[in-house]
This record gives sequence, C-alpha cells and structure tokens, in this order.
Amino acid sequence: MAPLRLIVALGISLALVVALALSLLTGTGSESTKRAQGAPAGATQDEFFGIVQGIRLDAQDFQTMAETGVRSDRFLLIWSSVEPSQGSFNWAPTDLLVGDFAAHGIRAIPSVWGSPTWATGSQSTPPVGGASEQAWRNFLQAAVARYGPGGSYWTTNYRRRYGPDAKPLPIQSWQVWNEPNLKKYFAPAPSPTKYARLLQVSHDAIKSKDPNARIVLAGMPGYGEVDAWDYLDRLYAVPGITSRFDAVSLHPYAPNLDQLRLEIQRVREVMKKHADGATPLWISEIGWGSAPPDRFGLNKGIKGQEKMLAVAFKLIVSNRTAWNVQRLFWFDWRDPSTAEQTKCSFCASAGLLKFNRDPKPAYYAFKRFAGAH
Repeated sequence: MAPLRLIVALGISLALVVALALSLLTGTGSESTKRAQGAPAGATQDEFFGIVQGIRLDAQDFQTMAETGVRSDRFLLIWSSVEPSQGSFNWAPTDLLVGDFAAHGIRAIPSVWGSPTWATGSQSTPPVGGASEQAWRNFLQAAVARYGPGGSYWTTNYRRRYGPDAKPLPIQSWQVWNEPNLKKYFAPAPSPTKYARLLQVSHDAIKSKDPNARIVLAGMPGYGEVDAWDYLDRLYAVPGITSRFDAVSLHPYAPNLDQLRLEIQRVREVMKKHADGATPLWISEIGWGSAPPDRFGLNKGIKGQEKMLAVAFKLIVSNRTAWNVQRLFWFDWRDPSTAEQTKCSFCASAGLLKFNRDPKPAYYAFKRFAGAH
C-alpha cells in the first residue's frame, strides 16, 4: 500500500473537525533563548497529554475530560468563521470554547487556519502576498490580544461568565496553519517557500502582542503530497527560518508501530541535520479508529484501538527525552453522530468515547497515561 495513497484516500486528520467546525465554530528571540525556553511559562507537566477536538463538546464532556486528566486541547481556530466579512469579528463561539476549557483546567491551543473568501478566495489558500497578508496579521493580533496573557477576554467576558475567582488559562502557544503538505489544506499545492512566508508573517504578528508566545509549526502527516521530512528539509533551507518557530509538529498516522517510529525518526533526523535537534517536537495528532479493520490500516477494532493507543503512547513516552517530544495529542475525544460523519475512513470511530458517551477500552488506556502525570 503506497503511503501517499493511504493519506489521500483516508482524508485523515482534521477532515472531520473542519467539516463540523464550518457549521459550528466553536520580538524574535535568539536561538539559545528559544531553545532554552522549554515549556511556556505557566505550563505544567500535566499538559503533555492532550486531545484534538473543538466541537461537539458540552458541559458533560468538559467535566469528563477534566476528570480523565486532559489538561490541553488542540482545536481548529478558523479565520473565516471568526471574520466572515473584513473587519467584522464574531468571537462568541471561541469565547465559549476557550472559556469552558479554562474553567475546567484545560488549556486551549489553537491551530489557526482557513482564509475567508474575501481574503484569498478559498479557505485552503494561505494569505501570502498582497492585502491578504495584512488582513491575516490583523486577525492574529486581535486573537492574541483577546486570548493571550492579560488578554481582554480574561478580564471581562471570562470573569462575567465564570465568576471573579475563575482562574484564567491564557493561550500561550499558537500553531500556524494545518497540514500544509496536503493540497486540501494548502492550495493550490504544498509549498515550503510559501509556508515560510506565512510563518514569518504569523510569527511577527503574534510576537508583537505576546513576546513570550510559542510559535508551533503546522502539524503534517508523515506521508502526503510532500512527505513531512522532505517538506521540513526544504523549509529549513529558507534563511533565518529557525528563528520563526519554537516547536516542530508531526501527525504520524501509521498502520503499525514500526511505521510510527520511522515517521518520528525521519523528522528528528532532518531537525538534527539542520542543527535544530534541541527544538521540541509536538505530536499534535495521532489516533486510530475502533471500527472493524480495513485496507487502510487505521481502523483496528474496539480492542485494537486500545492496543494501538497503549503501545504508541508507551513508545513515545519512553523516547520522550531522546526525541524531545513536548506534547502528545490524541484525535479525538468523542465519536461524531452519523449525520456528522465524513469520508475519512477512521474519523467516525477515532473517539475515546462513543457518540452516546459510552467509554471505549481506549478511553481507559488514555486515562492511565494522562492520570499519571
């Protein structure tokens, strides 16, 4: 089975999240300073294990997530949903999502993606060049000013909704775009050069409002139109690019443990090749479905899903220092309803819970890891 065919056929990763979120949005430092930062100020060891899901969550979900040991959640912050017309921002759904997470001790981590049609013509087209760049800057600056440390949301809306004693959990890390090595997310085709420009613009905009913010590269599936390690190698070729990010990110979807290990190792090898081995690696998506096994290898059955989570997490945790893994996010929390399902082969059953909230065996495996930190 060709890896590229695997990824394209699956439509994996945030395909489900994007489809649902469209209807319900929920100073550059020196190299030595950047690499020495480690976790952001205020971050705790508990935030290592996270979940990818920003929709279909309600009060019961937030409470169960907190009880399970989830302390961070990566969600898709879609620019086109927040600013459907230029200069007109609708922050209400994001306020609710970020606030509910914070009120339950879970830090929100946005993957910022999705251009408005008025800016670039399509969601997947990045705002690189022309007036769209400035519009993107304005959006990012507004988001950081609202949700970053000392942001306006925490001193007004958050306290009004959750009470004066509610503890803020400001956004400290911003992931720039999603899966740019797939043309479905980076139109018309993957381009490390264009992504480098987007990263530079994003870095400067975010840091202008929060100099201590961490900039995370877009997560990439290992195999895509351009493989993640090849894409990263070409990105490093852009002069000065290492000063524009604080962490590399990977979505190592794989049918077995050997391929998972290989994907991570290949990315780490590229980082070391470019003398950037000290930079942390985020596994910002990983998962398997509980549906019956199929030809793509990412559906493993109800017990197989549990096994893959357990052995994959054990592998990553045991190599956490060697691979310098800073975060590990499971996709996703709860299965979608039948009406919400997409063509992605495993997304409909990747949740730790069934849609009706019945926990799967994989839920207990995740809890054993998350509850121990």
